[in-house]
Amino acid sequence: PACVEGTWEFLGGARTRRIVELCGRDTFQVLPPPGARIDLEGIADRLDALADVQRSPGLLRCDIAPHSLTLFSDGRALVRGAASLDDARTVYDRLVGG
Repeated sequence: PACVEGTWEFLGGARTRRIVELCGRDTFQVLPPPGARIDLEGIADRLDALADVQRSPGLLRCDIAPHSLTLFSDGRALVRGAASLDDARTVYDRLVGG
């Protein structure tokens, strides 16, 4: 797209994830790029080695102190216990993938 069409999706933020702090909740929401999909079961299987993973249709939840992660099938996540936006990004990248 950059060479042929002259569009720079990554520079414009269209293909990058966003992270927003949920006010007063010690929680950050990670929003993946539009159309992102993840292998929820594969991630749950991998996280089973680190923590007790609670699975429900369309989401999983686990606690890995001092954080808890709620991950949805579209790649959205809630990271609770993160000290900062960078901390939330690190948790997401480590547990879900970059």
